[in-house]
Amino acid sequence: MRINIILTFVSILVFSLCISSQTEPDNAGVSAGIRMAHEAQELREAGKIDEAIALYNKVIAAHPDLEMAYFGRSLCYQAKNEYEKELADLNEALKLRPGVKLFLYNRIKANLNLSKYSDVLNDATILIKEADHPEIRYYRAVAFYELRDLDEAVEDINVVISKEPLFAESYMLRAGVNFEKRNWQTALTDVDKAISLEPDKSRYKGTRIGLLRRLKRYEDAVAEITGLIEKNPDDPVQFLWRAGVLTETEEYKRAKNDVEKALALKPDLVDAHLSLGVIYFLLEDYDKLIDVSNNAIKAGPEDPMAYNNRAFAYIMLGKTKLAQSDISKALSIDPKHQFARNNNALLLIGQKKYNEAIKITDELLSEDGEFAYGYLNRGLALVGLRRYEEAITAFTRAIELDPKLRRAYIARAGAYTSLKMKQEAEADLATSAKLLEGLKKVKLD
Repeated sequence: MRINIILTFVSILVFSLCISSQTEPDNAGVSAGIRMAHEAQELREAGKIDEAIALYNKVIAAHPDLEMAYFGRSLCYQAKNEYEKELADLNEALKLRPGVKLFLYNRIKANLNLSKYSDVLNDATILIKEADHPEIRYYRAVAFYELRDLDEAVEDINVVISKEPLFAESYMLRAGVNFEKRNWQTALTDVDKAISLEPDKSRYKGTRIGLLRRLKRYEDAVAEITGLIEKNPDDPVQFLWRAGVLTETEEYKRAKNDVEKALALKPDLVDAHLSLGVIYFLLEDYDKLIDVSNNAIKAGPEDPMAYNNRAFAYIMLGKTKLAQSDISKALSIDPKHQFARNNNALLLIGQKKYNEAIKITDELLSEDGEFAYGYLNRGLALVGLRRYEEAITAFTRAIELDPKLRRAYIARAGAYTSLKMKQEAEADLATSAKLLEGLKKVKLD
């Protein structure tokens, strides 16, 4: 991106100026240290990163107060994607020379790579007060967005766009804010602007497809993806995009065919195995869900969703010990994983630990108020506590969010039965039976 390219050249220029500014040494020892730092810089620029680090280590050992040695070594760690080490050296450089703009600028980027968004916010605000550059504004907007301060994020993004109207990522970030606010059409407008600026970005097109799905413009989504596939039939991801839309429109056979095409192109594509899992999950074929989850785990042993999906199938088949093992694995990879936490609540319900389950579902729903499965499990826990009216409210909300969530109808029928509301219970059981009949008619082969 143009902004980043410009700033990269500025950074290199400033670094050289900073080194040369120390060519008037206080003594011969410091002069030798500066010469070694120059040599280390040349090694780094030649791509000899490990040799440069070794030389910077010697400089720092002999001259621990030479801030540019720490900064130079931080650039080496940046090149190796060792961001914690990069950050440590930048902190040392700033201790020796507080407030240096270049050091703060690089610390912002290091903290972004480490997802330390509060620290990004602090440093970016300092730099904006001194030199309001659009790139720094953009980084602060990213921090605001990740910290879910969406209004502040938009304010910064608008400033960036006013100064750099050709910077596509700003439009994508603003689209992300509107996505969080569920302003799908507004988000789509920004994505379209980004695509007009950088038409070859696959990620932008994928985001556009996702927004078309949110807007329920399924035919448009399928048509666009089909056009992309015709232009590049060797991209497995595009087949997965179309499979996702077809799954949502319940065209499961066509969706499965697209997933299989993706796997033919890339057999170890984890997302393809997971997409196949979604189909079997929706069809309530739990044995098949276990099979495809095994394949997903083989392809991506550190993907939490693969373990979560297998855990859910185990729960449905009554294999709770196996389910607990998989949920523990998923949460060890991603402690905040939405579905794994929700399935953990489902296991707790089976253990009659209803209050613990409600605590988990309440946390999940505070994070995502449109999580249908969270409402379902909350309702199940409330049934366990014989709080049937509250449970019905939870099940009803789950059904509003996902009208084809069959288990919610069955659960609500049970709650109605406990309240001797026979007619309502029969209506829900009839709806569940009709949904099940539709699932049984699906033929994937």
